[in-house]
Amino acid sequence: MKRKDFSKLAISTQRTKEVNFNHENYVAGIAPFLRGIHSTMYVKKPWTIIQSTRFSTAEEGNTFYRKNLTANQKHISVVFDLATNLGYDSDYEHVQNYIGKNGIAIDSVEDMKILFKKLPLEQLIVSISINKAVLPILAFYIVAAKEQNIDENLLSGILQIDELTLHNTTMQLPKPPMRIISDILDYTNKHLPKFNTISISNYHLQKVGILPEIELAYTLANGLKYLKAAINSGVDIDSFATKLSFSWNIDRNHFIEIAKMRAARMLWAKIVKQFNPKNQESLALKVHCQTHNWSSTKQHPFDTITETTIKALTAAFGGAQSIDTNIIDNSNELSEDFSDRIALNTQLFIQEETNITNTVDPWAGSSFVEKQTQEITTKTWALLQEIEKFGGINKAIENGILNIQVKSNINLSIQEDNKLIRRNQLNNLTQLKASRNTTEVSEALNNLTACAKNGNGNLLELAIIAAKKRATLGEMSNALENVFE
Repeated sequence: MKRKDFSKLAISTQRTKEVNFNHENYVAGIAPFLRGIHSTMYVKKPWTIIQSTRFSTAEEGNTFYRKNLTANQKHISVVFDLATNLGYDSDYEHVQNYIGKNGIAIDSVEDMKILFKKLPLEQLIVSISINKAVLPILAFYIVAAKEQNIDENLLSGILQIDELTLHNTTMQLPKPPMRIISDILDYTNKHLPKFNTISISNYHLQKVGILPEIELAYTLANGLKYLKAAINSGVDIDSFATKLSFSWNIDRNHFIEIAKMRAARMLWAKIVKQFNPKNQESLALKVHCQTHNWSSTKQHPFDTITETTIKALTAAFGGAQSIDTNIIDNSNELSEDFSDRIALNTQLFIQEETNITNTVDPWAGSSFVEKQTQEITTKTWALLQEIEKFGGINKAIENGILNIQVKSNINLSIQEDNKLIRRNQLNNLTQLKASRNTTEVSEALNNLTACAKNGNGNLLELAIIAAKKRATLGEMSNALENVFE
């Protein structure tokens, strides 16, 4: 076999002309934040480590959170089972197989109280990932805190929800999710000032493997939609924009993902600047990254360690504010101590042993990364302008520019047996319904339905009242579906 002459390759590389890029003089900490939203990025404070853990029951979740608290882990990420996400109580026969699968089963505020029992919620950041059942779940969380004598003004966290994600659930969703989101925003702005209520996600876009500029354009256009809606309703741009965040899934394409995140910050600053904010922080795009492994399998779980490590590095090089590393047995649906420890240690090792946190924007100056950043920025901005010509992202989707309806088509028949979890949830539901005031529950649910019909009042505020009366998740979901279906 003929050997390659690497000396010629080296000579040709040295003769490559130096390329200048439009953005090369931008610095970190100053708009448009190309190199990061903080001037020192991770040098003084590394990104926040988040660990999404999957348990079947509130008791298991509480045990894990309390154990992590002793290790000074102050960020809790809650993942719910499919039945809860779809807004069904555990006694609904067609979701029996999914109770406690892929997450925690929550039927009422009593389950939520168990999940957060003896936890100092005023000291924690709680990340809640929920789709269809967002109103009852958020109401349960607020009531659980209040009944532990914790002032809701002290609650800090992130609600991972946005309208496009809501539209991609497998079952019927209330059709005007913007009404739900606007009521959540209104309530949290008044009563939960430390809570970031919208995390705009690209997970559903990346699943279908579209080009990075299309993924980025639609994600940013979704954020722009919220900015316009808030301003049109009289909300101050600075009070709203600073509470927005973005959730990105990190794919395998290392350099493209880094360039995409750098381009996203630059473009978001350009978008928000059009609304004349007074606070420069309003221009900063805050990003949470998840190293989701679509390709992980039960047969080769340890391959996931390598893939997750590379993706976590990608997120760090891209300038994420928080990172969630997947467990090695992600395809097995639920967490174990061994896999949770490896996921946590992956990030700790990167932060403490590699020294990558000692510099700002480590790939700055790389001709390849800078070129990709500029190309993605240019293409994405052109697509954003096209989307706006159609009247925004919702109109663009209605006109068929991009079909992002990624439905799972899940068979809701009973396929497996998880009798113990089902029995416990059903027993708890039976006891709850026997001990509550049925008349008060019915009145609270009727008020929720009336609010949905006539638009008078705040849906979250009424959901909180219903939760206090011990209405269940499924009952509140039905109260809304009766109007919105």
